[in-house]
Parts: sequence; C-alpha cells; structure tokens
Amino acid sequence: MRLKVLLIFLAFQLSAFGLYAGVHAFWPSFEQNIIAKTDQTLKPASFRLSAEGKTTKIPGETSNLIYETIRKLPANHTKSLQKIVLEYNPEASRGMGGARTIILKSYNVSVEELNAVLIHEIGHTTDLGSLQAETNSAPSEFKDGTLPIYQGDPSLDFYRISWDNEKQIKSVANNFDFVSGYAMTDPFEDFAETYLFYILHDDEFRFLASQNDALLAKYNFMKNTVFAGREYAAAHAATTDWNAFLRVWDVTLLPYSDF
Repeated sequence: MRLKVLLIFLAFQLSAFGLYAGVHAFWPSFEQNIIAKTDQTLKPASFRLSAEGKTTKIPGETSNLIYETIRKLPANHTKSLQKIVLEYNPEASRGMGGARTIILKSYNVSVEELNAVLIHEIGHTTDLGSLQAETNSAPSEFKDGTLPIYQGDPSLDFYRISWDNEKQIKSVANNFDFVSGYAMTDPFEDFAETYLFYILHDDEFRFLASQNDALLAKYNFMKNTVFAGREYAAAHAATTDWNAFLRVWDVTLLPYSDF
C-alpha cells in the first residue's frame, strides 16, 4: 500500500499512540531512521520500555532483517527513503510505502511476511522516489492521488502496459496480465507487486512471462529499467508447480526462499 498523505497519517498516529523510539544507524547508501511505535497498553515481550515509558528497544532480528534486505537491493532504489516506522499496533495496516517513508506492521507478523511486505513497500519507494521525471515537464494521464505523474517519468512505460490512467485498466487487459489480484487495484500496486514478484519469485515470473505478452513486457521493464539487467535466478523458487492460469491475491503471502 502506498503513502499518499503521509503527514496527516503520522499526525493521527502520534495523537493516537504517542510512544516513539528513534534508532539511527549508518547504512551503505544513506542514513536510515528506524522508529518503533507501540500503544502503551501493548508491551510485546521482545520490547523493553524505559522507566519513563518513552523508549523501546527494537529487536535485533527485525533491525537486521531490514538492514540486510535493503543492502541486497540496488542502492538507488532507496535513495529517497528517510524513515521506516515499525508499527506495534494489532489494528495497523500491514504496510504503507511512499518515496520517503515506509510503515510496517510488526506485531504478530512472521519474519518471512515482514520481509515480503518490506520489499513490496520498497517497490513503492523505487517507483515514486527513484524513478522520477523532471517536475517542470507536462503532467501525464496518471496521478497518485492529487499528485501528477509527469511526462518522462520512467514508470509510465510500466503503467501503460495495462492501464489507461490510475483508475482504469485497459479494455484489452485481462486478469492474467497481472502477477496478483492486488496488482489490479491500481498501477502503483501493480508496480509494487510486480517488483516483489521479480525479486522473490523470479523463476515463476519468467515462466508466466513466457505465456503472456503483458507480463513479458512487465518482466522486461523490471529487468532492464529497474534492475539494470540483474535477475534473481532459480535458487529462490519455493516450487516449480506453476500454472499459467493461476494467480494469488497477494504476493507477500507466497512462500519463498531467501534472495
């Protein structure tokens, strides 16, 4: 899920939950601010609250997961990313992502699912923060909420494979032109789900692309424009029992091996 009105969301969350801890660490390509946030009535065993009730300790497994995942991805994909918020509220959304901030639900979530959701949200960061046009160019037919996507934005070549605009799927498109049901929500979720599928399910993606022209175009966009020719190879496939006419709703819930 992408972040369109981040400041409003964070203001609301601050008033609702109010408990923050900032942990700063130097990452290979940028300084990353990881924030752990939890309702004061919810105290997971993996967290230690200070005597003042103002700080929490982020579990090493979680921070290491985030570090290692970002380290393995191209540095330019997260060049605009300034903050990752770990949300320890059981009612929180599983994930939200934009050009500068990612919010992840970290309460009662497996490491595998958290990692997949993180990569999906980094897909949004890559799309909206890394692949950008000059802002003084003319607006395209696509908008992210009220924000125009400008002509010359590299992502337009991806969106236009299956979309007429941010709300309308092309009349010639069908369900099998997408890697998941959620990818059919809008072109931005299409990008993020495809980004995740390319990284964690590369072999299956290549198989599906061999059966479908739209998916072949999306695969080639990811390979050539987003990943500069890098592919993620066969070792990461969890299964080879693939069906060209089967799609899941949500790629983040598919089993996978490490990438």
